[in-house]
Amino acid sequence: MSSSGSAKQQPHALIFPFPAQGHINPMMQLAMRLLDEGFFITFVNTDHNHDRMFPKPAADNVAHFSISPNLRFEHIPDGLPDLHQRLNEQPNGVVETVAATLALPGPLAKLVRHILNSNESPPLTCILADACCTWIQDVADQFHIPRVSLWTTPVHASIAYTFQSTLQSLGIIPVKDQSKLQEVVHCIQGITPMKLEDYISFFLVDSTTDFMFQWFLRLSLKRPLEAAWNLDVRHGNPHNMESTSIRSMWPEDRTCKDWLSEHEKASVIYIAFGSVVNMPEEEVGELIQGLEESGAPFLWAVRPDQCGAALSRLREKLDSEAVQGKPSSQGMLVSWVLQLAVLTHPSVGLFVSHCGWNSVIESVAGGVPILVKTPGFAEQSMNAHYIADVWKIGHRLSNGASASDIKLLISSLVGDSEEAASMQGRLSALRQKALATVCQGGSSMSNFKLFIDDMYRRAAAEAAAAAKQEHL
Repeated sequence: MSSSGSAKQQPHALIFPFPAQGHINPMMQLAMRLLDEGFFITFVNTDHNHDRMFPKPAADNVAHFSISPNLRFEHIPDGLPDLHQRLNEQPNGVVETVAATLALPGPLAKLVRHILNSNESPPLTCILADACCTWIQDVADQFHIPRVSLWTTPVHASIAYTFQSTLQSLGIIPVKDQSKLQEVVHCIQGITPMKLEDYISFFLVDSTTDFMFQWFLRLSLKRPLEAAWNLDVRHGNPHNMESTSIRSMWPEDRTCKDWLSEHEKASVIYIAFGSVVNMPEEEVGELIQGLEESGAPFLWAVRPDQCGAALSRLREKLDSEAVQGKPSSQGMLVSWVLQLAVLTHPSVGLFVSHCGWNSVIESVAGGVPILVKTPGFAEQSMNAHYIADVWKIGHRLSNGASASDIKLLISSLVGDSEEAASMQGRLSALRQKALATVCQGGSSMSNFKLFIDDMYRRAAAEAAAAAKQEHL
């Protein structure tokens, strides 16, 4: 507990992540950190995501999953049909899911009002929400509760989102001439020069009326300044880089650990494309062929909605190679895994990834080079630029790469190659720099403690004001 943890009044944070697995994970990790600091946490998901994290009949006893009496799970409706697949709904799941969040202020305000009128928990100290849910500010203002924003994006992407209006005023976005995508953007301080095609995918549309363009334009204006605090992902936690997710929205496969342990150090290729991204069927086929021609063993995390013909044929082939129930030594397909546990396993030597920020951080934590599938979604192409061209801890897998291209990249990054060794050295240095900021005396840890102290101060002031009111 922090130095202010001895204060009598316990801070209470209501936490609301954007309703996606990649946003829930870092928000849950922050919740665990705040529990360590003595906070009471009300963690709010949509009904749909709550039911996926706590499937029935387990959902009838959510308390069973709570690791602390100071952690409570709540949920609110998002207004979408029960059978809607949210972000994975084809063809417009992203827009439909984001649009649905605009109907959440009413249900969230109802929940906040219930909490404030009950004696079941300490008074609310703050509403801590995903930075992209800017409408949270309206709910916070309604109840005069400070809003705290968690940015689940890397710094370069957070800067890009914040300066979207600047890029627009300079005529760089939206993109009406596709040839402009090859031009290098230099104008945003804090972002290394890169081609426009590597900027946020939601910016690279041809009209300002595009829904996602407008959504993030709202984020880039005054809303960051309205928050009492803006926190960065994994802010102030020296253990977060080496922790596992608390709850997943997909059933987790824990059988791969023994399979990994049967392989040599840094020999296995791990493949995963997050909770939303899909590869075209033709590219999946080329990737499979490249993997097989390389001869390297591979572990592939395949979501239930990833069920194309090429993967089906691969599954049948691997099943036919299984001996007496023992998986094929060449490859293993699993559903959803504890990714950090996989990436920190000594047998894993390469990560083929969509380049979401959670995956990048976990790969750095495990010291595993990244082969990036591009083009990306949201800020994933920006991440790919930093990985391949700035930090030099991986390579890009170009759009339409052939099986022979993939085989060549794998051979250069797996095993005892000079390039693999160089990348390992750069990964180790990058990891140490990151850890230094979140250890005692580091800049991130110091700023995080300022936030903790402020929340305790606010909680104490609110309690004193309430006590004074009672005596009037």
